[in-house]
Amino acid sequence: MKHTLTYGLLIGVSLLSSNAFAGIYGGVHGGYVSSPTKVTSDYKHAINATRNGSSKDSLHGKGAMGGVHLGCQGLFNNWLLGLETSVDLSRNKGTQKIILGSGVNTWQNLISVKSTYAQDLSVKLGYRIQNYTPYIKVGGAWSKYHAKIQSNDHANLLDGKKSKVRAGVKLAAGIELPLVEHVTWGLEY
Repeated sequence: MKHTLTYGLLIGVSLLSSNAFAGIYGGVHGGYVSSPTKVTSDYKHAINATRNGSSKDSLHGKGAMGGVHLGCQGLFNNWLLGLETSVDLSRNKGTQKIILGSGVNTWQNLISVKSTYAQDLSVKLGYRIQNYTPYIKVGGAWSKYHAKIQSNDHANLLDGKKSKVRAGVKLAAGIELPLVEHVTWGLEY
């Protein structure tokens, strides 16, 4: 795996320790995510390999994601400043078939990538306007990915599995609104 960009729309509910969008909070969120992924596979041992022995292919993982978040935020002259962490479980996965070779030396590879969890730590900055607060988040994120390749090349030269934790940057924008006293809900992209 080389590059992954995960994006999605999440809906969340938070329980605040105070009623003024300030204090310690925790909640749940869920939604749908999509992850276009660039995968580089090594075909040095394969017969009739194309592109000088390597192949770059794209997978598009998608699926449901949900988790919990915990944070602390304060209001300063309508400016919201906070720190938040979240842990997500995911069923985000993608699969691609790749045909290599020609004639009797043709074989098919099946490459799959899935993400099972993600975690982040981010700074939240927003501005309260009447009852709602638009905000942005910037921080670090990491996720565990599992890659698998299966081949019908008779010698199974390309079969294998690999798991890796990938780190990256989190950028998000959202809006938070009061639902009832001490409870907010919001949308985030």
